[in-house]
Amino acid sequence: MEFLEEDAPVWNSGSVYFDDEVVRYQGKLYLALKKTSADMPGRCKSGIWKLLGYEDSQKEADNEEFCYSEEPPVEPKNKESGKSEVPEPTPAKVATKPLAKKQTLKERQDEGATKSSKAEEQKAEPVAEQKMNTPATDQHSVNEALKEIEFKKIKGFNADEQNIVSKLILPQHAKEDVQLTWTSSNPELISALGQVKRPDDCLDVAVNLSVTASKNKMSATRYFTLWVKALEKRYSDKECVDRVHDILDFEQIKGGNTKTSAITQDLVLPTQGLFDTQILWAVKEQELLELSGRLKRDRVKKDTPVRLYAIIVKNDTQRLKYFDLTLLGQ
Repeated sequence: MEFLEEDAPVWNSGSVYFDDEVVRYQGKLYLALKKTSADMPGRCKSGIWKLLGYEDSQKEADNEEFCYSEEPPVEPKNKESGKSEVPEPTPAKVATKPLAKKQTLKERQDEGATKSSKAEEQKAEPVAEQKMNTPATDQHSVNEALKEIEFKKIKGFNADEQNIVSKLILPQHAKEDVQLTWTSSNPELISALGQVKRPDDCLDVAVNLSVTASKNKMSATRYFTLWVKALEKRYSDKECVDRVHDILDFEQIKGGNTKTSAITQDLVLPTQGLFDTQILWAVKEQELLELSGRLKRDRVKKDTPVRLYAIIVKNDTQRLKYFDLTLLGQ
């Protein structure tokens, strides 16, 4: 596999790496052997990262030390006789030049980075040419194709994974001649071409949709869990009116009253019902009970029985329901 050292990113525990990706870590280059995220290069179990080499080919040994040495002393000569004058022996002096400090790993990395940077500047044009000519492996092409396939790119007009109601957009090909194959756990609801059929039994259904990217002998698969929304049950106008007729009772209109035989407070008379129905109200004694439900208590001098009518309407269909009430006098 051909790669460029300067193209390799620095390893990050928060990133996800796929097969054949190269990273830099502590001055070394590593190759990912499988998909990984938080496994540290050089410090995890084998079979995840493979050591390729060092960023600086002329790496120094960890135990190498550097020091300076004193030049041998020169014997002074007498200017007149030309003979050497041997001074009296003096106590030996300790060399004043200190031993060079052992280089740390970081210092060696920084030094190697500087050398590498200079080398890159000198061969900038050849490197660019090499980068353009570096072929991608089949597995790398497959992994890159799967990265591009996200729900937002296949959703069509659907809002999210939990509300699938219309056709999905499922591509069949990707870049670099990668073939895409879609598989559905329930083809009747979501087909391999993205066609969607909503269930009509009022229950949403989860469908596992997978896509397999393949090139030559290399392949990889990605999965989506999608919920297909059920169709809302449709009722005829008569069914709607009948259902509202059955639901509407004294509990819904009583307001602050407790029983039909002792009406002393205003009633609550709705004008809109379920399933887009309308409710019209009628009563003969409107001088005592208005159609809005307001009770004119000061005009009720004695206990007065009244019949309150509810007319439930949808389009051309209607049905009548009534309530027998007693307005208590003062």
